[in-house]
Amino acid sequence: ESADRIFAGSCARMVNQADPQPTITVMMPSCNNSAFIRAAMQSVLSQEIDCAIELLIVDDASTDDSVQVIQSVDDPRVRLICNSVNRGIASVRNQLLEAARGEYVTSLDGDDLYVSPTKLASEYEILRQFPDRSPVVVNSNVALLDGTGQRIGLASEILPPHEGLIFQGLYDRRIMIPRDFLMSSWLARQVGGFDESLAIYEDWDYKLRLSRKASFRYTGQLGIGYRRHRRGLSSVKGRVHRQFMARIRR
Repeated sequence: ESADRIFAGSCARMVNQADPQPTITVMMPSCNNSAFIRAAMQSVLSQEIDCAIELLIVDDASTDDSVQVIQSVDDPRVRLICNSVNRGIASVRNQLLEAARGEYVTSLDGDDLYVSPTKLASEYEILRQFPDRSPVVVNSNVALLDGTGQRIGLASEILPPHEGLIFQGLYDRRIMIPRDFLMSSWLARQVGGFDESLAIYEDWDYKLRLSRKASFRYTGQLGIGYRRHRRGLSSVKGRVHRQFMARIRR
């Protein structure tokens, strides 16, 4: 069965029909992000890039009007899958990875946005210089935003970005943690997916496993805006942070 059939639940319909063979799939997990999802979608759909993209969204059983907002965006590059029950972020990321049709994949959470219209193009330009199925990941700088979308800093100002083999730096958390990077879908699936037993830091765990297989390249440009708000990771208690980080390190 197709991933669409397996995972589609409460959606009345899929939004339009994406290109069956896009070059890049932007994978967007979302749950109760109606306040942010339109801006996130528009930041993807307005990317200035010379190849076919699809915006693949999995709505994880939102109880707000997120689905209606998504369906109101009339663009053939949007593809929507809805869960009838909440599966959790790691499971949703696995759904997205399985359903993505692009030769290359990247991601953007439904409450974040691309802050540069050339984010995808600058990463794709570097990645296409390497042979097919090369273990290469390309990432950009991250703008830190408050809940209203105002910039409060840059990730590169907190920790330095690094290139090449970055596993040890990621493990020690002494380098900038890449976010929403571009890579081949083959490489993304080689890592083995996201650990669905992790309530938080599932993305850090995935990046650690990815960095043992791949070399990272940095564009030096601004890529995404990461919102820090009351429902995000920054709202989780310190004890819980330490518990999951220790488990992943083990």
